[in-house]
Amino acid sequence: MALQGKVAIVTGATGIVGEGIARAFLQAGATVVAPVRDAGKEAGLRSALGSPPADRLVTPVDAYTTAEGSKQLARFVQLKYGAVDHVVACTGGMVPMGLLSTVTREAFNTAAHDRVLGQLYLAQALAPLLKEEAGSSYTVITGRLGEHCNMPDGALFCIANAAVYGLVQALQAELRSKPQRVNELRIGAIVRRDGKAEHPHFPGKRSHPASLVGAQAVAIAAGSQSEEIIRLYLDD
Repeated sequence: MALQGKVAIVTGATGIVGEGIARAFLQAGATVVAPVRDAGKEAGLRSALGSPPADRLVTPVDAYTTAEGSKQLARFVQLKYGAVDHVVACTGGMVPMGLLSTVTREAFNTAAHDRVLGQLYLAQALAPLLKEEAGSSYTVITGRLGEHCNMPDGALFCIANAAVYGLVQALQAELRSKPQRVNELRIGAIVRRDGKAEHPHFPGKRSHPASLVGAQAVAIAAGSQSEEIIRLYLDD
């Protein structure tokens, strides 16, 4: 298995994309730390991932996209493992839909907090946990809309994604003299949970199983890419 014996942090595992990534890492042999914000979601996530052994799926309850929560997660992981091999930062969820001309300050602040600030806190807290080895990797999951806005009412997705693109570049620059790899997995598709026909927020739209994203995330972790944008544009 490609990641046998490795330890990975995968955030957002209770979401559609994050669940697919966590499953793929488990299937590749990794031990996965998948923090959950709500203790009530822990059992559901474990069941969805096939009830792996407790030592291979660790689900601390933590508000990991806040300043203190991200530090708390880092302290937990450091005490348990010392250092990790991989981090996959998948966080943000949905933001309010609407045209640029209708964006309000409140909606903008929500998008910036949920999709950008959370990534910043995670990078600050979790990147220092990576083993100082060329095999270690930090992968940020983003979306296509910051590069090409083909949904006029997706203005906030476009703005927030573009900001995360800049965050990834800043993290790459900071770690450039170190062996750890930093990459971005940019998804250009509507992703559903495996076994479901469509995304709940986009009924009737063509969608693709999260396992495809998970396989790509594993390939990045097991590969040698560094400072790359890996585009998973499934409808092109």
